[in-house]
Formats: sequence, structure tokens, C-alpha cells
Amino acid sequence: MENECCKLVLVRWHDSRQADGSWRYLGDLGPQKPVECASVGWLVQDDAETTVVCQTIGDLDDPERSQACGVKIIPTRCVVSMEVLIEEKATSASTVSDPVAA
Repeated sequence: MENECCKLVLVRWHDSRQADGSWRYLGDLGPQKPVECASVGWLVQDDAETTVVCQTIGDLDDPERSQACGVKIIPTRCVVSMEVLIEEKATSASTVSDPVAA
């Protein structure tokens, strides 16, 4: 993607676990930890408060009309690490043969 505003990233972050709806004795809980998550997407915001990645960006040729889909909003304080990924350039439009036509 040639759009300079967005880098392709892998973000590892901590999230809360799903609430357990059953009654349990406090003594039976044991130590609890958040769950580590990983999200891959285009970085559209990264500041002291919020990190935002999205799965899909459309209208790449017109930055004023670009659209995002699959937006993930992560509190920056929950981010464990972020790695910038390198896009490989395609050598042709399609290198996969059509199994239906074969």
C-alpha cells in the first residue's frame, strides 16, 4: 500500500478475560491474569491514549475518501509490543491457477 499515513503492524496487547457468570468461592479463584491478544492491521492512530488498527482500507488512490473497515481500538497502555510488517510486492495479478477450470 502506497498510502503514507498507515503502516502495516502486528500489535500484541493485553485485554480483560470474559466474565465468569457462575458463583465461585473467592478462595478457589487463584491468581488471575489478563489475556494476551495479537492484532494485525493498518495503523491509523498511535498516541499516548489510543492505538487504532483496521483490517481493511479502501479508496487508496484518494486519501480524502479513504475508508476503514474492521477497526480495532486498543488503549495504548495495554499495548505490549508493536512490530512494523513489510509488504511484499506481488509479481503478477494472480499466480494461482483456477481449480474449477482445470
